[in-house]
Amino acid sequence: MGENGRCTQEGELATLRADSVTIFKRLDNLEKVNDTILELTKSVTKLAENMRETKDDVKSIDDKLTKIQAKPLERYEKIIIIVITLLISYVINKAMGV
Repeated sequence: MGENGRCTQEGELATLRADSVTIFKRLDNLEKVNDTILELTKSVTKLAENMRETKDDVKSIDDKLTKIQAKPLERYEKIIIIVITLLISYVINKAMGV
């Protein structure tokens, strides 16, 4: 092989080396992207767990609020029943002349 053949081989070898460096850089970048995706997946999973807990908390608060809102209504109903009973008793007593 002459000088030309050697230059061609060295040129091809240099091209292969440059390509190899480029490939390894791209692999490094892909690993970084993959790591970022894994971290994002973990974050989304944690976020979903927190949302479930928040949903449960809101449901619990809603149940308690419904009970609290119902109590005054029950009290008013009892007061109304007592007042009606007193009025009926008064009318009956007056009608009987007592």
